[in-house]
Amino acid sequence: MVNKDFQITKLKGALIGENVSFSLSKKLHESLNCDYDLISLPPQKLKDLLDGCSYDFFNVTMPYKKVVIDYLDQIDATVKAIGSCNTIIFKNGKKVGYNTDIDGFSFLFTKNNIDVTGKSVMILGTGGTSKTCQYYFKDKAKSVVVIGRREKVNYQNYFEHLDVDILVNTTPVGMNEYQSLVDLKMFKSLKFVADVIYSPLQTKLILDAKNLSIKCESGLDMLISQGIKAQEICRNQSLNGLQNYVKSKVLQGVKNIVLIGMPSSGKSVIGKILAQELNMDFLDIDDEVEKTLNMKISQVFERFGEEYFRKAESDVVNKIYLKKGLVIATGGGTVLNCDNLNKLKQNGLIIFINRDLDKLKTKNRPLSKEIGIENLWEKRKQIYLKAQDYQVFNNAKLNCTVKEIIDIYEKDIGN
Repeated sequence: MVNKDFQITKLKGALIGENVSFSLSKKLHESLNCDYDLISLPPQKLKDLLDGCSYDFFNVTMPYKKVVIDYLDQIDATVKAIGSCNTIIFKNGKKVGYNTDIDGFSFLFTKNNIDVTGKSVMILGTGGTSKTCQYYFKDKAKSVVVIGRREKVNYQNYFEHLDVDILVNTTPVGMNEYQSLVDLKMFKSLKFVADVIYSPLQTKLILDAKNLSIKCESGLDMLISQGIKAQEICRNQSLNGLQNYVKSKVLQGVKNIVLIGMPSSGKSVIGKILAQELNMDFLDIDDEVEKTLNMKISQVFERFGEEYFRKAESDVVNKIYLKKGLVIATGGGTVLNCDNLNKLKQNGLIIFINRDLDKLKTKNRPLSKEIGIENLWEKRKQIYLKAQDYQVFNNAKLNCTVKEIIDIYEKDIGN
């Protein structure tokens, strides 16, 4: 919670872009006493919006960070140097442009104690955010190579530059799909990977880096830091020290809780209670499979076999993994598929619900009955343990298990 002595006046702001419905900026700025709108509009409407503005400030995102400059009365030195504006402040009847992305991007390196001096850098993308990143590395890094589809160095020949220390993704690839533009296994000496994407919370690029034990950071802290800086300029007031507070407010009810574990370990029952307590939506992957196939899981196994069921299960994961604000109860074998697990990790905190084997029921559980609960456990336990972010035992009172998970969730998001 913010210190009780901390008070700031109410502002009115908005994010403008071509499609901003996914943005977390609304939660960010509302946590700092701001009425905030998300405005998606076509290019031809941009000038009219700025000229008839009744807001204190705008944040600007793709694809308008460059074109918006033509409609401003003044720009600061950073916007002039970079050619990209992501913040507009309305002062004395004038539209003044700033670049606070540079502050957000800088925070990623400060937070992770990364000194870029003398380092070699690869930047994926050539748009407005790429220009900001290039400006940050200017006169610091030893070398910077920019990769673009139409550039001399592109995604067909980037492997000629695999000796870089730092990799930054500024493209939208990874935002709406489980994809990455590069294969991190090919790089020789990567020390840090940054992805400016914050939705999903972890892109495939970030998950790949983690799997290779490469230090990395997604774009969420960049988003929050640049947003705080925008409000500081608008208010002419320091908001120092609020990064973690704002982050916790942004993530509350946004980051998913994904429950994994053996069949009948209590995932569905616990999940429903968690969803109610945290005011989140509940989704049971087994239930979704049954709705899709219009038959019970036991019938699916009997008629079509396990492979058919696993395909239907993965189809459900593919439909829901980019959603936020969910408590998800997985089937006992959902995370046996690495793609399923990685996709659920993108927006989710993985909680392993562990329950003593003698408390697990095998009725209506095809594999538990066929293989035996002990054999199934031996096959799966290492997968659960490797997949988990946290483990909770469900052997005592249900309300105790639920409380423990809520405490873990609150701690994880920094609340």
